[in-house]
Order: sequence, then structure tokens, then C-alpha cells
Amino acid sequence: MAISAVQGRGPVQEAGGVDAQNFRARMREAMGAVAKKLGMSEGDLHKARESGLSLVDIAKSKGVSGSDLEKTIREALHKADPKLTEPQLKAQAKRIATHKATPHRQHHAVRASGASDAGSSPQTLGVPSAGQSVDAKV
Repeated sequence: MAISAVQGRGPVQEAGGVDAQNFRARMREAMGAVAKKLGMSEGDLHKARESGLSLVDIAKSKGVSGSDLEKTIREALHKADPKLTEPQLKAQAKRIATHKATPHRQHHAVRASGASDAGSSPQTLGVPSAGQSVDAKV
């Protein structure tokens, strides 16, 4: 969940106080380095992660050890943000390497007609509101 900064009062912050722009830059750098290390395109790496695999899982399938993977991530993170300390680099690299991504879900449902429901209310999509009964037939 992103919390926008008040105009003129600093960068946009993610929950927990992480600078969102620097975080994205570090992740782009890390994912590019990992893809190169594994001999994959960034798109293929992204697809593999969306299937529920961690970077460690993917690396092992390519014959790359978890420690080599974490070293690659640490170096990329440091390149993107030299202010990070060694303990920060190690912790972030481990978290990135072992995180199992969940499949991406569409932010907006698509109706049977193919039209997007962006801007539609839950009631127009057939989603009951609080207190409304649901007739579930199984």
C-alpha cells in the first residue's frame, strides 16, 4: 500500500517507510542482474516467478547455487543504492531470493461481454453488499 507524500514534503513512501522510487530502481537492477546470471530474459524470469517459484527455485533449476544468486542480488542492490549497509544488503538479498510470488490477479474483472468493470460498483457486478443475503447453491 503506497502512501503519497504531501506535496513538497519528500518522496512517496511505501508502508514501512521504504522510498518507493528507490525500491523499484533496486528491484529493476536486481531482476536484470538475476536474469542475466540465469541466462534468461527478464520476461521469462517474471513468468517463472508468477508461477509460484522463488528466485532460489529458478536458480537451482539452472544450476546456480542460492549463495551465488544472493551475491548477484547484493551486488545489484548496492549498484542501485550504494548507501545500503552490508547487513541491509544481505537481508534484502535473502528476502528477494526466497520470496515466492503469488500469481498476478487482474485489478478489474472483465465481464462476459469483454468490457472492463473499471468504475463499476460491486452491486452492478453482482457482488452483494454488506448485510445482503447470498443464495449459494452447491
